Amino acid sequence: MASSADEIQGRIIFPMPNQPNKYFPPPLALLFATAIWGTVWYPYRLLQAQGLPGTPATFLTYLVTFLLAAMFFTKSWREFARAPLLFVALAFASGWANYAYVMGTLEGEVMRVLLLFYLAPVWTVPLARWLLDERASNASYGVVVLALIGAVTMLWRPELGWPLPRDHADWFGLTAGFAFALNNVLGRRLGDCGVGAKTLASCLGVLAITGVALLMAGNFDSLTQVPSATRLYLVVGVGAVLFCSTLMVFYGVARIPAIRAIVIMLFELVVGAISSHWLAGESLSMREWIGGILIVAATLFSALPDRKSN
Repeated sequence: MASSADEIQGRIIFPMPNQPNKYFPPPLALLFATAIWGTVWYPYRLLQAQGLPGTPATFLTYLVTFLLAAMFFTKSWREFARAPLLFVALAFASGWANYAYVMGTLEGEVMRVLLLFYLAPVWTVPLARWLLDERASNASYGVVVLALIGAVTMLWRPELGWPLPRDHADWFGLTAGFAFALNNVLGRRLGDCGVGAKTLASCLGVLAITGVALLMAGNFDSLTQVPSATRLYLVVGVGAVLFCSTLMVFYGVARIPAIRAIVIMLFELVVGAISSHWLAGESLSMREWIGGILIVAATLFSALPDRKSN
């Protein structure tokens, strides 16, 4: 039997076992990945304090992630030709989800952005119907209604009228959740393609979106400034951590049922709540907590199996 890594779905140049590693079970991999995403906002705030704003910081950290992905997934570029338009859509969906998440947590309250991000089940139902021809059950529509009630509870401001997002951070959280849902649906549509191609497409999407944002803001010269040692270490460190997080997610979701994966990934909310309280002194109002609980409940219900399909 050939020992080449070309036989592996991800087309990577180091071996990744198809069976779970007894020393690193898949649920633990997802917990580590969600812990990273629940705290990654903090080094971005440190970079901002060091004089590197969110957009150039996102560009530089994902440039590091892309370079690492290009090193490890050397055989994956050819897969882009199999479905070029879908890969372009995947790149921009994943790119915006990552960029908007970073910008939202920089500009607003971490937990509020995370909870709005987890409105993803609302967007998944129509997207799956449109792109995957999956018909939603009555329970799925109930999940959408529950999540929307949670969102209205969080966003309602009697003095402002309609329960719309109150600032840029809210819009970033909402649109990041939509892009995340689209990314997941497109990932399923590209199910026959390897992990490496999707990872590369995601990195390219972030770089394209942040590059355009830098050009529009006339802030592209911020990338050429000589960085301090602290800033350089943070950029390289965050980029490497994001690459590891991506690999852990791919390792986990490929080896455990999707239902369990969704529930496990809600651990990000727990980490986000603790980290935002201890590191930034942030807290939510009672109304926001109630709305957040409804959104979490909707996400949990969305993970339950459909009886009709069983």
